[in-house]
Amino acid sequence: FDFGLVRHIEYAEKKNVLKTGWTSQSSVIQRGGRTGRMCPGQQLCFFPQSVFEILPEYSMPEMLRISLASTILSLKIISEDSH
Repeated sequence: FDFGLVRHIEYAEKKNVLKTGWTSQSSVIQRGGRTGRMCPGQQLCFFPQSVFEILPEYSMPEMLRISLASTILSLKIISEDSH
């Protein structure tokens, strides 16, 4: 079953927050590609074609949604520890 929703991390008010939102058209198509690989199956989308048509074509990359500050600081600590 595909309800057209996805959970993703966004950077809001100086912290990363887990949010639920609509997926993208490319994600819906990719999910359909997984159907039937291991055994016969069909993709059932529980939203109308009109909703699919207003979804963004692609999702925003994670690097643009979240703060990379903690990752950069972690890498800095790791690089200092290795010296």
